[in-house]
Amino acid sequence: MPRQADSKRLCLSVLDLCKRPHGASAREALRNSVRLASLAEELGYSRYWIAEHHTSDAAQASPEVLIPMIAAATKRIRVGAGGILLRYQSPLKVAESFMTLAAMFPGRIDLGICHGPGGTDDATAVALVDGNIDELSWASYARKVGALAAFLKEGRRAGRSESERRWQASGIKPPPLWILGSSEYSLNLALAERCRYGFTMVFGCSAEYGARIMKQYRRARIGDERILAVSVLCARTSATACRIHRDLVQGGCLPSNVVGSPADCRRILERLARDFQTREIMMTTFIDDYDSRAEFLRMMAPR
Repeated sequence: MPRQADSKRLCLSVLDLCKRPHGASAREALRNSVRLASLAEELGYSRYWIAEHHTSDAAQASPEVLIPMIAAATKRIRVGAGGILLRYQSPLKVAESFMTLAAMFPGRIDLGICHGPGGTDDATAVALVDGNIDELSWASYARKVGALAAFLKEGRRAGRSESERRWQASGIKPPPLWILGSSEYSLNLALAERCRYGFTMVFGCSAEYGARIMKQYRRARIGDERILAVSVLCARTSATACRIHRDLVQGGCLPSNVVGSPADCRRILERLARDFQTREIMMTTFIDDYDSRAEFLRMMAPR
């Protein structure tokens, strides 16, 4: 289980994009993710979440397949999706998959969902919904979020299927549902369903805008758990971090939110935590080779 947060300690978690390093096989990349999760647990990180992407550089497209591999290789750290691209999915199927995971690893599974597109090109997106493009709309996503939340709340929904009644009678405690996003739209869904909320700056949103969004969530008093997700590029020196960051951006990666030495990055993260009034920050990095990612986890390890 993650360490208990207090007002003086910032909890750090990991979002794994499962990128496949140049020249590496998907099998190697997946094995690296399992190894990194074990290292994250050893170093005291709170959560290890897997992103869903349907792109050529991603080693996997199904977090629900990789999550049990990671959970089985660890003992305490929370493991989950960050997040399931729900517009491509059946809410009931997602609920069943994560209820199964919750049964296998009680008290350690998180279910994070988001709209996407997760870098998916238009043709792949249409194929994922079997040509039914209405499924890709924001209205459809909102409907699916409501259905998934209902499935996880002991089936408080009219017309429940036999499948729902069967697994909800099993006594399994549903995993917590997190809505992840970077807009007021995702915030309003989290407020409507009274879900945990994670704001992501990874895709270029400003800290000022995000802090305003998070303030609205805090005012709703849904709970104390909320997450800020950021991309971090950390190296032994600030100059080295800036050079690596420049090369990554020139290579097509998004600019990172936090760049610098370990001391620089920690100082920025602590400032962001104060601005967002959160006790947990989830970090991702666009570096994809195992050794560099392991060194990143060691440099940024919670204190």
